[in-house]
Amino acid sequence: CALTDRNVKLNGLGDKITVLEADARDIKAASVGGELDVVFSNPPYMKTDSGKRNTSERKYIARHEVCGSIDDFCACAKRLLKHGGSFYVVYRPDRMTDLICALRNNNLEPKKITYIYPNSTTPPCLLLVSAKLGGKSGIVVTEPVFIYKDGTTEYTEKFASIYENCSMEF
Repeated sequence: CALTDRNVKLNGLGDKITVLEADARDIKAASVGGELDVVFSNPPYMKTDSGKRNTSERKYIARHEVCGSIDDFCACAKRLLKHGGSFYVVYRPDRMTDLICALRNNNLEPKKITYIYPNSTTPPCLLLVSAKLGGKSGIVVTEPVFIYKDGTTEYTEKFASIYENCSMEF
């Protein structure tokens, strides 16, 4: 939360973004001043019994569903959003089924999925998903985003643009 708050301030977005440090399972709309238009989340990607356990408790909690499952994060978004509000989430491709099920279980209809690849020769490493509270069925899978030019650590033009402009509007 401290890092996010710092970034919000550095980017002059303090009047538009509120950083709230709390357990997602306990947050209610009243605690954020009412229903919201948008909720962003980068929830833990792994179940507690999968992957390598980090020796740092903080990193273990950040990466594993120790303090809440993907369903808990989607339920939180449902409680916080106004009807038609948007939920944006970063997740792992191997857990996409869990994410889609959790979204739909909480009346959050997936609207757009973008696969993020390290480069054009490797499988995707992340998903960016947007969903609408109370939205109708229908989803768009966007063109893929490649982070690096093949065989280099140089960003692709598209990724560099996303990073520079904080926007995926092409």
